[in-house]
Amino acid sequence: MNSGKKIRTEDLAKELGVSCTPVLTALRRLEYDGLIISRPRSGFYMPVFDEAAVNETTDALNMIYLTVFSEIIDNHDNAYIDRLEDLAHLAQSAYEAKDFTEYIQQDREFHRTVVAYLHNDRIMQFYNRLHRQMEISSSADERGIDRMHPETHFLWCELLRKQDLPGLKELLKIYKERN
Repeated sequence: MNSGKKIRTEDLAKELGVSCTPVLTALRRLEYDGLIISRPRSGFYMPVFDEAAVNETTDALNMIYLTVFSEIIDNHDNAYIDRLEDLAHLAQSAYEAKDFTEYIQQDREFHRTVVAYLHNDRIMQFYNRLHRQMEISSSADERGIDRMHPETHFLWCELLRKQDLPGLKELLKIYKERN
């Protein structure tokens, strides 16, 4: 669906072959997750993601990553970095095989595993919402596979091993500028 477009509940229910009740339940959940918006007496709409909204979302994601990076570095947790490198290898294999569906799945797993280090369900839920917003804020064509190159995963791991938090901050800054 296009940014700002109205979501027609009845049409969606008909298309899915269900009543409007489960569709409304699903739409309310999507609204709660920040993936759609509702307007009183008007219905549900796809959100409009302008550059400022994307920048704010990216900043929030980067704050989460920096918090995790600090924890991993403070704990000298090389075993966790090993685990991240294993996931990075899986993502790289999918990328090299040009299996981009698998690559995206492995990329998501890598990032979720990074955030899971905090063992905080609320932060993970917040992260998942932010990540979904970023995914729908730009189409796959706009993101392009070049932006998703797996080398970033290995750079994160290398900088974590070196305990180089300023380097990680700089890498996140560069990534934000590219997006």
